[in-house]
Amino acid sequence: MLGGDDLITKRNYMPSEQLRAELAQLHRVLQDTHEIDDSTRQSLTQLAEDIQRVLQPPPDGTYQGHTDLRQRIDDVVLGFETKHPQLTQILSRVTDLLSNMGI
Repeated sequence: MLGGDDLITKRNYMPSEQLRAELAQLHRVLQDTHEIDDSTRQSLTQLAEDIQRVLQPPPDGTYQGHTDLRQRIDDVVLGFETKHPQLTQILSRVTDLLSNMGI
């Protein structure tokens, strides 16, 4: 029988894999999109690195210290909606996946 920690790990496994796939897609789009200014590109790169850190299994099973991550993503999405719809879609999916992981 699975213990509580096993259930959490199994529940978060699929969103983690999906999140990794979305991050890979974000990196590809950032490389291929030339209309993004350097400041925005740097902000997106930093967000991607912060999200990657979230994917590292926390020793105590909690995701503390990431409370502002979803808000930062939402703020970036608001600025992108009309100019960069593909990035907006990716970041929206990332936010949903983080929420599904309890982050």
